[in-house]
Amino acid sequence: MTKGVLYILLGVFLFSCKSDYDYSKYYHIHKDGWSYSDTLSYNLETGIPVQDFDLFISIRYNENYQFNNLWLKFISDTLIERVDIPLFDKTGKPLGKGSGSIYTKTILWKDLKLDSNGYKTLMVQNMRINPLKDISEVGLLLKKKEKKIK
Repeated sequence: MTKGVLYILLGVFLFSCKSDYDYSKYYHIHKDGWSYSDTLSYNLETGIPVQDFDLFISIRYNENYQFNNLWLKFISDTLIERVDIPLFDKTGKPLGKGSGSIYTKTILWKDLKLDSNGYKTLMVQNMRINPLKDISEVGLLLKKKEKKIK
C-alpha cells in the first residue's frame, strides 16, 4: 500500500469520527515555535437560544517540552484572563493522553452561558520564552451541559 493511499484512509477515518463536542477548533503551531505575536482567534458561534456550556482548552505537545506547565492569556472584549495548564506531573511524566511522543492535555476551563451571539476570544502564549517550542496544536472545545433531571 502506498503512502498516499494510507494518508487518504487515515483522513477518512479521522473525519468520520464523531466528536463529543459541539464546537472544536485547533490551531497548528509552526515547528519553529509559538511566538508572542502568534495570536489565535476563536469565534464560538452556537446559533441557538441561551444555553449552558462547558469550555475546554486542549493542548497537544511533545514530551520534549521543557516546562512543567503552559501559561495562556485570553483576551476578550471585557476581560483578560491567564490560565495555567499543567503538562507534566512532579516526576516528569506527561499528563493527558499519549501517542508516541505526542500528548494531548484537555482541561475544563470554565462554564459559559451562551446565546446566539456566541463567545469571542483571542489566545496567546504567556510563557517567559519566545518562541515556545514543542507545542504542536492548541484548541478550544465547547460542549453543551447535560440537563440534570430532578
